[in-house]
Amino acid sequence: MKFPFDVLAYVYREGIDRLEEGFSAAIGGLQDRRDQLSAELGDYEAHLEAGGEVQGEWDEDNGGWLYRADDLLRLRMDEAETTLRDLRHAYIVMIYHHWERSMQRRLDKRPKNHAELVKCLEAKGCLLDERLAGLHLLVGVLKHDKDDAGRLCSGWLFLPERSREKPPKGWPRTLHLSDQHVLEALDIVRLSGPPPAS
Repeated sequence: MKFPFDVLAYVYREGIDRLEEGFSAAIGGLQDRRDQLSAELGDYEAHLEAGGEVQGEWDEDNGGWLYRADDLLRLRMDEAETTLRDLRHAYIVMIYHHWERSMQRRLDKRPKNHAELVKCLEAKGCLLDERLAGLHLLVGVLKHDKDDAGRLCSGWLFLPERSREKPPKGWPRTLHLSDQHVLEALDIVRLSGPPPAS
């Protein structure tokens, strides 16, 4: 069936909108939880400064705390921050893969890699955002634990400067990506959309 408009472009743009909506909903709930825990910790610390009793569970057998309320709140806040970080990482990867799959549908032959995909799209007249290469690099780092720390620092992400030495395995999990990085990734793929169908 032939549509009177570019249905692939429509589905592509709609997919970006759904990704943005999903990210906003998910990140909002997690940030609310983190902020709630921070407020609870602040209230508890004020309670202690005012001479209030330490809350938690005391181990009578060993004569020490099994846990204190402030320690538990800090652990929960750390977990909330870790979840926020992991969510941003996951969305960055999903955003790039949405672009990649959508662009591959435009071609008769599936490209072997990102560079070949870009070359094929440019040959079809597709304008690609100059930050797309940086997004591709970041996704490779997040997915495959690549040691491209130096190249990331000089890219579109403006990440904190890192050592040029080979980083330890698992270092991508320490990358602090902000909500703005995710929104910028969405902007990059919006500006690298499908060319007119031939």
